[in-house]
Amino acid sequence: EQSMFDYLKAIQKGEDILVEYTSNEPIHLIFYILLKYAKQNNIPVLIVDAVDQLHVLKAHLELAGIDTRMIDEAQVIKLGGIITTGKVLGRVDLEETTPVWKKHYDELLKKVHSDY
Repeated sequence: EQSMFDYLKAIQKGEDILVEYTSNEPIHLIFYILLKYAKQNNIPVLIVDAVDQLHVLKAHLELAGIDTRMIDEAQVIKLGGIITTGKVLGRVDLEETTPVWKKHYDELLKKVHSDY
């Protein structure tokens, strides 16, 4: 956990974090550490939930006995999917054409950015 915290100190405001992983890796724990670090350092977090993966991560954490209130309190933009997890600020319908859903996504990001 500490080495992850050390790495996260180098990330600048406004940067995105993309974690690539295989099915063998405990991504739910890595995700939890990221949220924990952000909370401890008063860093605002916006989660982009692609096709209900946030729900899956939350379920894995709950099965591991980890408190998931940080997820329930997190601001979320949903890309597709149907399960509401976290405080959903808006949804992007992935059944639209790519330019349409990109435009909706950009509009949601601008709204979130203006709220900060």
